[in-house]
Amino acid sequence: MRLSTGIDIINLNEAGSLLKSVSALKKLLTSSEIDKSSPEHIAGRIAIKEAVIKAAGLKPDSWKQIRISTLADGKPHVTLLGITPLPTAMDVSVSHHGENVVAVAVLLYEND
Repeated sequence: MRLSTGIDIINLNEAGSLLKSVSALKKLLTSSEIDKSSPEHIAGRIAIKEAVIKAAGLKPDSWKQIRISTLADGKPHVTLLGITPLPTAMDVSVSHHGENVVAVAVLLYEND
């Protein structure tokens, strides 16, 4: 059994131009992850994806293989596409404070 963690922090001031560029965002996020979202929400999605990339040991260009949706209770839910090995369990959390957004991902691999 192996437990793996990843964390990422984004400063909204530093990421401002990226968050305003739809073409740049489309390289990182799906249309459903961008639509009708505030810069804070989009930054949270990017931070979650980066935390998952770090926790899973994925290549930096794995952005589109990570899909984020929102559960009924407001918690982000991650689906991994075409990634092996898949974790047995995964949990992510995102927090916003002032101009900073931080996300953490915890992945459990049982047969690793």
